[in-house]
Amino acid sequence: MLGTAWWALPLVLMSACQAVFGLYDDTVGPGTGAGGSGAGGSGGGTTTTSTTMTSDGGGGGAGCDPECSAPCTTCEGGRCVDVPYEAMVECGNAQVCAGGACKPVNGQLCSSDTDCASGYCTDGVCCVVDLCNPPCNLCNVSEDGTCNDVTPGMQGACNDISVCNDDHICKRLAGYGCTIPDDCLSNLCEGPPGRMICG
Repeated sequence: MLGTAWWALPLVLMSACQAVFGLYDDTVGPGTGAGGSGAGGSGGGTTTTSTTMTSDGGGGGAGCDPECSAPCTTCEGGRCVDVPYEAMVECGNAQVCAGGACKPVNGQLCSSDTDCASGYCTDGVCCVVDLCNPPCNLCNVSEDGTCNDVTPGMQGACNDISVCNDDHICKRLAGYGCTIPDDCLSNLCEGPPGRMICG
């Protein structure tokens, strides 16, 4: 039998080698063949990647919502947040960022507390406090939004017939009714009983 089949031996050996070494063919990717593991890891050699969000919201095309383009907002860690108070970013003249919006600084005209960056609208202007010491100490006397005494002789928050005196008290002007001298700016209360007026 060996004498008649020796010529077929190389073919048999070649087939055996292909059967054994074909398992390690270079064309087979790591982790994809039978029993595959190694550089590709188990699980079929699938590669996974991750995207890290940058501080300005970038990364993978993901970022902050469109409203972050508005003044007084900024993107941090992929979230839209308010710019801190007093940052002059993108606000107009005499305005600062407060609560995510541009609002007037102290000394500017206002009609309500919510108008102002400070949160206080006092005596018609944005102020550092919610109340001064009226009627002769007001927040609208100076331009910096602080409480100041009204100049003597000026009306301040007195009524229409009175002005502030040196002691920051409202006193009546000449020609208006009085009962005692202390009612009057001049400290003079003259005339017949029941019809006395400031002199």
